[in-house]
Amino acid sequence: MKLLKTIIFILIIIVFAGYWSLESAQELSALSAEARLQNPLGAETIEEFIHLLINFIWRVSIIVAPALIIIGAFYFLFSFGNPERIKAGQKIILYTIIGFVIIMISWGIIDLLRITLGREGT
Repeated sequence: MKLLKTIIFILIIIVFAGYWSLESAQELSALSAEARLQNPLGAETIEEFIHLLINFIWRVSIIVAPALIIIGAFYFLFSFGNPERIKAGQKIILYTIIGFVIIMISWGIIDLLRITLGREGT
């Protein structure tokens, strides 16, 4: 008896799901003639997308690098003589500076390549 109820319940769900999908497919086909997808990236070519991505990374790094240097300074200043905290603060500051220099150099190399290949610079 329980098995029969389960099978009937599953069949009812399948029927309603099929009806709903048929109805939504008809609505979708009616809307597809009117609806257009908009480009959320704002870039028409791969080159524009890469340029937008590089500028985004540059802007984020300008915000994140000073914040990480301040965090490293807090580790260093509030270590209270604990050598592990002093080393942690020094590493945070050092790796932040190294990462920011790498981002600056890569941004410069990409601009140099764009100018060399005849594209405009940023």
